[in-house]
Amino acid sequence: MVFKYKIMTKAPKSLPVLKILMLFRLVFGNYFRLSSNRYINFLVKSYCSTFTILLSVMCGKRLKNDSPYMLSLTEYILNKILNYATSEGYIFKYCNSIKTCDKIMGFKKLPIITIDVFIAIIITVITRTAITIYFGFLFPFDKYQVVLYVGCIVFSNDLNSLTIMNVFGLLNNRMNLLRKSLEAMTVPINIIGKNEVAPKVRLVRNAFRYYSNLLDNLDSVNHCVQYSLSVTLLLKFPKAVLLCYDSIKTYFVKIDNNFAMDIVDPTEIILSIVVMSFPAMLCEMITNEVEKIKAILTKHLIQCSDNSLRFELNITLLYICHRPFKYILWRAIPLDTSVPIGIVSLIITYVIVLIQLLHFST
Repeated sequence: MVFKYKIMTKAPKSLPVLKILMLFRLVFGNYFRLSSNRYINFLVKSYCSTFTILLSVMCGKRLKNDSPYMLSLTEYILNKILNYATSEGYIFKYCNSIKTCDKIMGFKKLPIITIDVFIAIIITVITRTAITIYFGFLFPFDKYQVVLYVGCIVFSNDLNSLTIMNVFGLLNNRMNLLRKSLEAMTVPINIIGKNEVAPKVRLVRNAFRYYSNLLDNLDSVNHCVQYSLSVTLLLKFPKAVLLCYDSIKTYFVKIDNNFAMDIVDPTEIILSIVVMSFPAMLCEMITNEVEKIKAILTKHLIQCSDNSLRFELNITLLYICHRPFKYILWRAIPLDTSVPIGIVSLIITYVIVLIQLLHFST
């Protein structure tokens, strides 16, 4: 029987690092259920609503002719819809379930934010802060206000994307630990005594439950993850195309040459491509871990001579073969290494088309 567990949807005391990230996002209007006190939550929601409306109105007035960053504003607003609809409960639900699942395998004090996502957060903070300060020395205050508004929007979008990346990062981290646990299990050809068999049987059973619960956990938040990934891909892709087009005009056609944009546009292009590609790369890494787990179980099954242990190994292997990890977006696009290649190829294709249209129009 698959292990059942109780889900928590509010911010727990056991996840302080995650709560710090959510508080950081809260500064930019990303609402989450901060407390069980409804008055505190009302004040937080009022702040987030006011911040979002004011920022959207001020940016909307000043970015009418800037299509790439109007797309960023649209992404910001659509992310807020998910924000207010879920109160980010699905994130805490997912992380609490991961912590509960860890108890099955006896994993203790594991990070709830993976090292790769943590590094990405640090890089994002440094990059965004450096760009904002750089513009502060270039523009007068009235124009610098627009930079601050846009900076808040793109920073908020980045943090939202990093939060979703952490969902896949956690799954990859746990699959890696599961693989190492099974790999470390020794299966002698001849085992004498039930006392030696019992711990290994228990480990394989726990591995079965752990794997099943990890996938069930992802399925439970799938709708929210799909929505967030869809918003990111549908809006960051045309943004990257338009920024590439603007950069080419700047460098080669010499239209609206601006040294500040020479630095910012390529940075935004790279960040957009990375944000769109990173979830697919993590999914590919998870798939590779699952394939390694299958290979380890097959090896143990061949070596093992004990019938009870062979039975557990066989059941676990069959289950993983019948339920492999494969994340599909919109029931059509599998997230794997083909996604980054496809994104870059399509960006190049559309930019070439836009340049040809510019050439014909002139």
